[in-house]
Amino acid sequence: MHLLRSRHKPNNFSDHIKERRTFIENILFPCLLFSTLTGIFTGVLIFSFNLLSTQVIHHSVEIYHFVRENPIWIPALLLAVVLLGLLAGLMLKLFPSARGGSLPIAVAHLRGHIAFKWIPNIVFVYISSMITYLVGLPLGNEAPCVQMGAAVGKGTVSLFTKKHRAWERYVMTGGACAGFAVTTGAPLSGIFFALEEAHRRFTPMVIMVATISTSAAILTSRCLCHIFRVELTIITVALEHTLRLRDIWAVILVAIVCAFFAALFSKTYEKVRHVVLKIRERVHFVFRLLAVFLIVALCGLISGNFINDGHNLLHEIVHNEHVWTFLLLYLFVRSILVIFSNSVGATGGLFVPTLVFGAMLGSICAQILISLGVLPAEYAPILIVIGMASYKGASMRTPITAIVFAVEVLSGLGNIPFVVLAVAIAYLVVELLGAEPVMEFVYEARIEQEHEGKERQEYETSMMVQSGSFAVGKQTRDIFWPPECVVMAVRHPEGHKSHGGHAGMHVGDMVDLHFATYDLDETKKTLCSLLGDQIMKLKPFQPDQTRK
Repeated sequence: MHLLRSRHKPNNFSDHIKERRTFIENILFPCLLFSTLTGIFTGVLIFSFNLLSTQVIHHSVEIYHFVRENPIWIPALLLAVVLLGLLAGLMLKLFPSARGGSLPIAVAHLRGHIAFKWIPNIVFVYISSMITYLVGLPLGNEAPCVQMGAAVGKGTVSLFTKKHRAWERYVMTGGACAGFAVTTGAPLSGIFFALEEAHRRFTPMVIMVATISTSAAILTSRCLCHIFRVELTIITVALEHTLRLRDIWAVILVAIVCAFFAALFSKTYEKVRHVVLKIRERVHFVFRLLAVFLIVALCGLISGNFINDGHNLLHEIVHNEHVWTFLLLYLFVRSILVIFSNSVGATGGLFVPTLVFGAMLGSICAQILISLGVLPAEYAPILIVIGMASYKGASMRTPITAIVFAVEVLSGLGNIPFVVLAVAIAYLVVELLGAEPVMEFVYEARIEQEHEGKERQEYETSMMVQSGSFAVGKQTRDIFWPPECVVMAVRHPEGHKSHGGHAGMHVGDMVDLHFATYDLDETKKTLCSLLGDQIMKLKPFQPDQTRK
């Protein structure tokens, strides 16, 4: 695995030194510098965010408990929720890129589909998330952390260099991975998030920025935890037993149940999304968000287990503090609230809710099987872990990340074969059911909103790799090209062409490009930041034109 490849081996020692120098100046040094700084800044920011959000959620639980015990305060609570809903709605209306806060929004940023200003993004995501947690919306904190981490990456490049704009999306990826790793306490899962979800490709450049940023962020966060004497983790599960091979049927059962619920959740989300789209023109965004805030508040007055991010409920499930009949009720209400909360654009993520859903499904199956006498009681925590991993892999379509997370955070080391089997079965079943991932709905909806009213244009062009440009010494697969941009070929001065992701680019090479864009000027700037400043000759692309 090499980041720098020549078309031929160096002829002499001076060529070798020149090649190494290009590698250090153009790849290694900026990658180390930007990724490390981004990791440190993200570690500090997300540590403060998690620390504050934990306190806000704790106070939210206490407030709802107090009002349930003292109903006379219900009008005051609802009035406060209305005011918070109006405040959050106005903020998100003024700065739409802070809406949702879910992983697909962050992914849209990383893939270049959504442009945003990094300082307002951090500020508004931070504040709107706290409002979400105070009101009690059942959304997680991992997605805002990923989104803010990406913004920190963009800010790092903007502050420390004006020349290397091409590094922006790489460093943003490192920041997003760092945010995910710090908030979940799972550095390996953070790295795999970049590879499997954010960019869906394994390249040395992505691995390098993700690994460096994540390592720096985790070290920074743990130092701060030690200084302030706090522990910020999603959940820890101590599995004292290893499932017997003869009980493998229970693993298969849990995986199938999780897959069916993931498919049902996905189809329900799709229906709700269509309803929201129909009323979008008739009902202002602020009032849609306010309605969800009030519904969540009313549910919170009935039971605290219906609302909030689910951390407390997750711990209670692991310690078997709820009977399966109540878990079914919690599962139904929370899934409806999560769907509506995320559909209207409230700030918060789906990662923790998916863990809660999976834990509830695993616990329900375990309790029923134990009551029937077909499974020993000590295996209940294993099925809960199996449920979390299976549901996450099925609902988010990230099987590798789900397996790594189960092993890394959920102490599934002794039960790796069963975790892998469960995730594989759940993934296969949900695919057979034809359910689209919820993440894709959110992603596509956000892209549609971003490009609404804009004209899509297609062009073809050829650009020369300039001396000192970002592309020198890299392969085409290592480049984050603009969205919907395809490298048709790399033409070398010697007269031959290179195709595919392994085509190396060097000074003087001509790169043939085909791209579609909604903002031609921005696409031109991006391409020039990659290949060097030059005059671009564009040829409009006609879909029906004949190609030789």
